[in-house]
Amino acid sequence: MGERRALRELAEGGVLLTCRALECGWPARGLTRALRAEGWGRLQAGAWAEPGRDAELPVRLRAVQLLTPRLVVSHRSAAALWRIETLAPATVAPLDFIDPALTFRGKARGVRVRRAHLDPGARRCGTDCGSRARHEPSPTCCVPCRWTTRSWPWSRG
Repeated sequence: MGERRALRELAEGGVLLTCRALECGWPARGLTRALRAEGWGRLQAGAWAEPGRDAELPVRLRAVQLLTPRLVVSHRSAAALWRIETLAPATVAPLDFIDPALTFRGKARGVRVRRAHLDPGARRCGTDCGSRARHEPSPTCCVPCRWTTRSWPWSRG
């Protein structure tokens, strides 16, 4: 084991996975105590939010995807991310995901996983946000998405 790295250096997008801290030399026994002492907020088992960072939708989505990378953010959560109004807004929206491998069996609180095949045209990015055809470009997008296959449907050229 090498020298322990600072916890903030191990975080990705404001989320720290405890497995990464353990891999970098943090002792399992004192890690939770150190995280609480530094002001980290627990998102769910194995994931913590940086001190001073609110556990808002983008951070919670990122935590679930870091813990289970094969999950893709569903259209409902993507609409909330892009601030698109839906017909049935939820006051406390669960985190909705799609499992393209149809193998997810986890039971995380506040996470709903649908088993469905995805269109091969759906692009994976920092936080998978579904198919571009269902979204409008928005300056309020919280997680940057870059579509690489085609231009937006209404653009010319």
